[in-house]
Amino acid sequence: MNAQELIESGKLELYVAGVLCGKERDQVAGMVQANPMLQAEVRAIEEALLAGLNEGKFEPRAEVKNKIMRAIKNEGAVVRKLNPTQISKEGEGKVVAMNPTNRWLAAASVGLLVGLGITFYTLNKKTNSLQSALTALNEKYNSQLAENDSSKNVEAKFAEQLAFINHQNTKKILLNGVALSPDSKAVVYWNAADGRVVINASSLPTPPNDMQYQLWALLDGKPIDAGVFNVNTDSSNLQEVKNIGNAQAFAVTLEHKGGVASPTLTAMYVMGAI
Repeated sequence: MNAQELIESGKLELYVAGVLCGKERDQVAGMVQANPMLQAEVRAIEEALLAGLNEGKFEPRAEVKNKIMRAIKNEGAVVRKLNPTQISKEGEGKVVAMNPTNRWLAAASVGLLVGLGITFYTLNKKTNSLQSALTALNEKYNSQLAENDSSKNVEAKFAEQLAFINHQNTKKILLNGVALSPDSKAVVYWNAADGRVVINASSLPTPPNDMQYQLWALLDGKPIDAGVFNVNTDSSNLQEVKNIGNAQAFAVTLEHKGGVASPTLTAMYVMGAI
């Protein structure tokens, strides 16, 4: 490890705080003693830590704080408990009493590390909270966009249907209730030019779940299937059914869901001539 790598590793801060031990401490000490640049760096770290103590807070210079953070990330739990058995048997370490300055520096470094850890935890918690809020806001925005698109589609469809029923070639046929349901009504809009048919069935009774209304076009006494449709209480929501090329009248019967090939005349609800 060269001098620059030692500076970037964050070990100098731990060395100044007195938390390095054994061979690692001796290696750093030897490099510091032999290198003026490292000596200057050590003095800068000591200056920052002592300044923090004198002011009652631990706020080193930005570059020193960055080195401490790198040490936390790269070294993990650097502080290790010395094993007395290993010291006596291996003779690798010496128990050296800290002078008062080193004790203050060690206290300062521990306080700084704890403070930075708390700050990191708080910022991380706030970041997660903001991220959750942003996600919720984005979901709400997308939901609103979908609702707006749906509303625009409904409005566009209604505008198109309105233009159709007001077209000069569109005929309006009123279907009145017959004996089975005298109060029922429906309106058929039929364009004889292109055969398009739209029905407003808002005044028909709600059918059972397994039944469905079916529209028929009558031509020369013969019924022509114009398709099934649903009852809608919203008079603005018109329903388009099958195209009819020619017709003399229209009628509606109640059939099994999905429709039938021939109308059930006893289940006729409304009828109207063109």
